[in-house]
Amino acid sequence: MVFEELRLGDYLVVNNEPRTVRGIITAGHLPFKIKGYIILGELDYIVEIPIEGQHCTILSPSNIPPGNGESVMEGAITYFAPHLPAIGGAMGELLFRVIVSKGYSEPIILIYRNAEVIAYYKYDVLKSSMIKHEKLKKSKASNEMTPRHAAIVNPPNLTDKENVGRVNSNGAKRILKKTKKFFS
Repeated sequence: MVFEELRLGDYLVVNNEPRTVRGIITAGHLPFKIKGYIILGELDYIVEIPIEGQHCTILSPSNIPPGNGESVMEGAITYFAPHLPAIGGAMGELLFRVIVSKGYSEPIILIYRNAEVIAYYKYDVLKSSMIKHEKLKKSKASNEMTPRHAAIVNPPNLTDKENVGRVNSNGAKRILKKTKKFFS
């Protein structure tokens, strides 16, 4: 499995279930041998990216609150939503925190989505060979010009008598007449 080639929108097939890559957390200096995390599906799973080794840990959301723990990494990531265009301004942002808590052998990932906090705990360990990567099919880039037109429309002079009667709607005519009286 080559994690370096992953991009938002690609598919990872875990346990024969295809899931879209919705977010990638790149780890800085964590106290364990992890390059980062991949958020899959509609926040369904998180896959740890190992620095070395043949196994990946799968984390699953749980309703169990994490309790007190030490935060070892936190930040914000770009969240890919398939129904939005794949441009930076259209993609949302998720806040995350990686914590180490007593009683747990693996780190716990907290994802903050608005006021909701989702805690992810170790669920399964899979061989890296059991996880398949399928790239998102991209449309071919087009070099054709798209015609666009722009115009600047000047507002009518409402103090001119000739502009008062040029509106089709009776309600708009009344407003124009009142506006004309106000400016007179």
